[in-house]
Amino acid sequence: MITAGYASTLAFELRKNDEGEIFVRTKFTNGTTGFETIALYGHKGEIALNELLYRLDVSIYDPQMNAPF
Repeated sequence: MITAGYASTLAFELRKNDEGEIFVRTKFTNGTTGFETIALYGHKGEIALNELLYRLDVSIYDPQMNAPF
């Protein structure tokens, strides 16, 4: 019997700034390397949670909207 040892992880890091706004950082690893940050909707590093939720909501209804990656 052959078993594959594949694994990957998608992590969402949340942080709150001094003004109380929540930011999301998305990280990915395929199990063989360390985590790398994924830029969502053109943001490098972090995106405000309210903007991420807005963009996800709009992209559900608008197939012409750019993909998040």
